[in-house]
Amino acid sequence: QALLAGDGLLLLSLETILSSVDNKRITDRIAASAALELAKASGYLGMIGGQTIDIASTGRNIDLETLKKMHSLKTGALIKCACILGCLAGGADDKAKSAAIKYAQNIGLAFQIVDDVLDVIGNEQDLGKSLGKDAAQDKTTFISYYSVEESLEYAKRLTEYAKNALEYFGNEAEFLIELANSLSVRRK
Repeated sequence: QALLAGDGLLLLSLETILSSVDNKRITDRIAASAALELAKASGYLGMIGGQTIDIASTGRNIDLETLKKMHSLKTGALIKCACILGCLAGGADDKAKSAAIKYAQNIGLAFQIVDDVLDVIGNEQDLGKSLGKDAAQDKTTFISYYSVEESLEYAKRLTEYAKNALEYFGNEAEFLIELANSLSVRRK
């Protein structure tokens, strides 16, 4: 059921983008670009690619660069896609797109690092799942390379990089800055 729901939601997202043309909310060109970005972010160059690395890596140690790549694909690609879609819809220039991508890449990795930490020190009630699932499944995480404190510091640095990337937008980035801050200290 979960796989079918995920497939259905993915197709619904493409349907929503493409039906926006019929409603005259976006141009054909923007819709095509947005659909392409979403397909790349969801497919083997994105979420599915990251999940494939995750499954293939279970039970074996992977190096830190592979771990970062896995996370950048698994979660980061969808966050990056959301930022790119916002830029496309808003008619952003190349500098704005570049800033949005830097923001997304940094909060995507920070999000995953915090997720790895929460699997070790989180509150089961807050998370809605049992702790230690990564260790029980013999998965390499940031905790495999860094202590909890070092991991949280790394996530904090990435969050600062993300917020700095938004300087281009000035006060218009206030929501995205708050989002980055909340993701770095989340408890669920």
